[in-house]
This record gives sequence, C-alpha cells and structure tokens, in this order.
Amino acid sequence: MPPVQLVTWSCRVYDIGEVDGRHFLSMEYIDGEDLASLMKRIGHLSNEKALDIARQLVAGLSVAHERGVLHRDLKPANIMLDGHGRVRITDFGLAIAVGDESQAEEIAGTPAYMAPEQLAGKGATVRSDIYSLGLILYEIYTGKKAFTAKTLAELREQKETQTPRAPSELRDGIDPVVERVIQRCMEKDPNARPASVAQLAQALPGGDPLAAAIAAGETPSPEMVAASGSKEGLRPLVAWGLLIFIIIGLIASLAIRDRTALYRRMPFENPPEHLLKLAQQIIDKAGYSEEPVDSAYGFSVNDPLLKYIESSDKSLDRWKNLDANAILFWYRQSPRTIQVPIGNIGPDNPPLQYAGEALIELDTNGRMEKFRCLPPEVQAKTETEPLDWGSFLSKAGFDLSQWTETDPQSVPPSYADDRVSWLVALPNQPDAIVRIEASAFQGKPVSFERILPKIESAPSARMRDLAVLIGVYLLLGISLAGGIFFAQRNLRLGRGDRRNAKRLALFVLGLFLLSLVFRASHISFTDLLLTPYTAAFIWLLYMAIEPFVRRKWPHILVSWTRLLSGEWKDPLVARDALIGIAFGILVSCILGLSRYLIPSWLGYAELAPPWIQLPFLPSIMGVRFLISWLLGYIGGMAILIPLAVLCLLFIMRILLRNQKLAIVVCMLIYGLLNSPGDIRSLVIEVVLSSILFYVLTRFGLLATANHYFAIIVTNYLPVTLDASAWYSEYSYITLAIFAAIVLYAFHTSLGGRPMFGTPRLDE
Repeated sequence: MPPVQLVTWSCRVYDIGEVDGRHFLSMEYIDGEDLASLMKRIGHLSNEKALDIARQLVAGLSVAHERGVLHRDLKPANIMLDGHGRVRITDFGLAIAVGDESQAEEIAGTPAYMAPEQLAGKGATVRSDIYSLGLILYEIYTGKKAFTAKTLAELREQKETQTPRAPSELRDGIDPVVERVIQRCMEKDPNARPASVAQLAQALPGGDPLAAAIAAGETPSPEMVAASGSKEGLRPLVAWGLLIFIIIGLIASLAIRDRTALYRRMPFENPPEHLLKLAQQIIDKAGYSEEPVDSAYGFSVNDPLLKYIESSDKSLDRWKNLDANAILFWYRQSPRTIQVPIGNIGPDNPPLQYAGEALIELDTNGRMEKFRCLPPEVQAKTETEPLDWGSFLSKAGFDLSQWTETDPQSVPPSYADDRVSWLVALPNQPDAIVRIEASAFQGKPVSFERILPKIESAPSARMRDLAVLIGVYLLLGISLAGGIFFAQRNLRLGRGDRRNAKRLALFVLGLFLLSLVFRASHISFTDLLLTPYTAAFIWLLYMAIEPFVRRKWPHILVSWTRLLSGEWKDPLVARDALIGIAFGILVSCILGLSRYLIPSWLGYAELAPPWIQLPFLPSIMGVRFLISWLLGYIGGMAILIPLAVLCLLFIMRILLRNQKLAIVVCMLIYGLLNSPGDIRSLVIEVVLSSILFYVLTRFGLLATANHYFAIIVTNYLPVTLDASAWYSEYSYITLAIFAAIVLYAFHTSLGGRPMFGTPRLDE
C-alpha cells in the first residue's frame, strides 16, 4: 500500500512501514480526546458546539471522498478533538478506494455505525459513510445512540426495518433543519440519502463551509465549492434592473461604435460578392483568363495608410473623412491548391509561388490598390506589344491623365521587362503625394502598388511596442513554465479538480474544432496544431492554479464549478452570467466614450485611431465565417483570457505574498499591456482593468468569462444600428445569439420566482 497523506481535518499519516513482518503507521500526535470519551463524560453537546463539530466533520469527510477514499469505520471513537477544538478524523485502517470491487462485498467496520447495506454484505459507498456520519450527529445532539441491540442479528433487523426516534423527541431545542439533515443521512435506502457530503454541507444551517475551510487553513473539495453559495435566485427587481441596463448599454455601445468604428467613417457600401466580381474582371482583362484551381478572398485593414495619417496629420478631424482605401478587399487565385502552413490565409500569406498565381487588392469602392501576378516560367519566343497602361488602369477606375509620370525607383516583386511610375495625391490629403510603381512582362501587368511616403516611428513608440511585446511573451513564458511546474506538483500530490479540468479542455477543443469545421477551407498546419495545444494549455493552466484558488479564493470558482458540473440551470450560474455581461457592456461604453467621444466633445484629438478589431472583417464574409469566428473567440478570449488573468493574479500573490498588493500590481500590468501609449490612455486602461479585477474577485471566473463575451459581441463582431448596411444581417444573427444568452440568464437567475412578483417587505 503506498503512503497516504490525508491532511484536511484528518490525522496525518506520515509513513507506512514494515518491521519483522509487522506493518506500522507513523502518525500525527493529537493532544486531545476522542469524541466517544467526551460523550461519555458530558452526555450530549450544546447545539452550537454540535453544529461546529458537524461542519468540521463534513468538511473532512468531503476531502476524503474527493480523493477517492471511503473511511468505512466512522464512529465517535475515531474522531479526535485537539486542544484547540479542531476535529480530526482518524483510523483510516479500513479505508478503501471508491469503487474498489475487490473489497466491495467485505463486511468491515464497527457494526453499530455501519449502514444497512454494509451489514447485508453489499459493500461500502459514499452514502454508507454518510449514514455513519448521520449516526454520529444523532449521538452528539441527543446524547443517545440511534440503535440499541444486544446481537448483530437484532441490530441488522433494526436498521433494515425501524426508524430511530426523531432527535427533537429526545431533546428540546434542536434546529428542525439539523434534525432533517440527520434523518436524511440515516435513511434505510441509500438513494434517499444525500448524494455527497458537499450537499450535506450546504444543507447545514448557517455558517459557511468554505469560510470554515479557509479559517482552518485547509482546501475545500470541488464538490463543497460547488455546493456553497446561494441557491436562491435574484430578486425580480434586481434581475429586471440588470436586464434593462444591458439593453440600454448595448444600444449605447452600438451607437458609440457607429460613430467611432473605422468601417463607419469611410465608404463601405459594397459587399464582398460585388468586389469579388470586380477583382475577377480586372484579372481577366489583364490577360490572365485561365480558370483557377483555387482562390480565396477577404478584407484587411490598410495599416500603412492609417499609420501614415497618424504620423503626418495632427488635425482634430483627421479620422473623420477617410477614403475608401482604409479597408481593402483582397482576392487571390492560383493554378494550384493554396497551401497555408502558418496562420490564416491572407493577401501575403502564403506568398505567391506558382506561375500564373495572381493577387489583387481593391478599395471598398472597387478601385485597384495593388496587383501582382507571377509571370510564366518560360519567355514567349514571339515579341509582344508593350502594355497600354492607360487602358488597363481605366478599367481599374483610374484616370491616367491626372497623374504625373516619373522615373521608377522600386525593384519589381517579380521579373519584368517594362517599368513605369507616377505621382498622385491622396484623395483627402492633397499635400500627401503617393508614388505608384507598376511593371509588366510580355505585355501583361505583373505588379501595381501605391507606395506611401516613408515615415519613421518615434523612438518612444518603438520602445513602447517592444516593451509590450516583451511583456506579453514574458507573461506567456512565466505562465507556461509556472503552469508546468505547479500542474506537475498538484498531480503528484493528488490535488486539482481533474474531472472539471478535463471537461473544460474538451469543451474548448470542441469549440475550436467546430470553428475549423465552419471555416472549412484553407486551414493551416498551425490551426490544426494550436487547436489541441490550446485545449492542453487550458487543462495545464487549470490544474496549476485551481487548487490554489480553491484554497485561497474558493468563491471565485463557485458558479464556474457548478457550470462545469452541468448545473447550467442553476440560479447562481445565471446570475453571474448576467452580471458579467452587464459589466462587459459597461466597459465597452466607457472605452468608446473615453477614447473617442469625450475628447472630441472637449476639442481634443481622439486618443486612438478609429476602432477596428480584425475579427470583424473575416466575420462579415458569410454566416459560416461569423459562426466560426464567434466559436473561436469564445474559446480564445472568453475562456482563455480570464484563466490567464487569474493565473497572473496567482503568480503575483505567490511573489508578493499580499493579496491586495497583488491585485493592484495586476491592474497596472494589465493596463500597461492594453494602453495605446500616452498617460491618458493608461489611466483609462487602469480604470477598465480595475473593473475586470473587481468582477473576477467579487463575482468569480464565470462572471469574468461573460464579461469578455459581452466585449467580444460589442467590439469584435459585426453589430450596427444601421439597418441599411449590407452587413446588418450579420448584426441580426449576432444580436439574436446574444439576446438568447441574456434572456436565458435573466429568466434562470430568478430561480423560479415570479417575473413580475410583488417584492416582499423583507426584500
């Protein structure tokens, strides 16, 4: 038998050895007396002391069961009270593992405290330990044994056919709730008893088993965590208040977004289907009319243009009248299947590699911004006419007469026998001169590109970007290294909620796999690799931090553990979901107001470029892309980021050894990583991070996950109040999904209370 160490409310077993064929146990010395001796001395215990002992017994037995151990011999003589009044469960000599079939029919224990099924030779279960516990509680409250028999046969008959007298008949003043708990524990039918000791802990009146565990310096079991906390729903007035706040806040955040988002400040009136036809026509008229084997298309942000405007234009209205080329539509076609080894397919990922492979980028009005095509590998023997650039460019929406021809300066991206260049002003910035470089091979265009004036990033900006990048990778490295170390340690010591860690990892794996299924095409090797890796990383992270959080901050995991256990109709689960969504909406409103609207109202420049989140662009390519990105971001942001934030708090708590200081440091780190750079933005981000950590520490991990889910919906996905926008149909789908979750949370959070119930005076 391997060494065992049951530390929570149990007598510690330090070692198990053998001398001359005789086994021995080296155990903790407890300065006190056993419960049987105490009962013999004083009779029964006071209600207060009995309840205190009951709570400690329940907590200790819960930990034993969590670790898969059945005691099988619970009785007052095996329960010690030390000099500080702490209860210790001793004598695990008859203990077996839960589900140990080899000893299932063995009759082992003290008959007076054995369950009927044990006496009948049907083996021990969790419910048989609960029966024994019920007999002990009966005895400490009444001072009398539940059954008195002179023979084993008589005792067996009494337990199978008789019901002990109610404790209140033997002693006055016993709490009816306690009496009902004791009677449920002593039910003859095992199925009528509480299913777990965690349920028993929840049923005991008053007190908080989690607080008792923390006060004793011990770790409550996951079952005890899930069973703690409120089981009642929200008051209708509070639930309605949260729902109304979410509705008003959602409308406000969407109105702010319609005024601040990049795609709302520029012409964005053509859907991808229209731009796709234009792109194919331009490629065809350029002389590349062969039917492609593979193709792909999408939208991308014109980052060089936005950075140029941010660097060169310091006016207050620089972001208000953007041209159609702030967002680009790209289309690429290939004579072979496009293989994407890393990341997501895009205009430059992977680079063009096959002869005849073409790429074109259009602005949202359909004008060409970039064109590239790899020329044939073998040069034609016959001479070809030079390309008529005026004819080609007119088909792309340009008037060559308005451009100034100049000498080419850039080397073409592929071999060419003709090079041309022009100078032209940006549409909304006459003083900004753009160079256009183009080249052709054998009378066909092979490249066309607008080149913005070169700008140098400020040293401070480069240092900030570098510092953020180093910080992110440093935190990831610390999280991974710490996760491996603590997960391995917790596994070795038998700690950690393995069942729920596995459920969480499988759930995330399922989300990512479904995301890939809906995306269906151009799935890279890294996508296939990162899907199981992310699930494994979440499992590792959860196993590393969950035991610590369960010991130090168990309230953070209450609703989270209930949800992982399948209790999605639980009022507390719904309450935390509703509260998390409300705070997420609040953060979206604060972010839009503080970064954009308030500075503009006060006559200052906006604190950041127009709001654009990259997931918006792929999610408007079709319904399946919308669902794919929604599933991916639920797994990637709404689950992974809250766990990462909790991991950061865990690490800071260990390093600083002060919880409040750890929270403050985490707020500053999180604010620095999200700040665009200046002090005003940093203050805003610290305020937002304080909201995040308030939600995490006050309402828990589930509320934090829903906090991020609300931010995803309001900032990352296609949602707008403009019903005339071509992407508004995606808004309706997104809002329908969001509304379904909010309404579920609202209805379930009531816990069965009438939706329009009249509030009682005590509420």
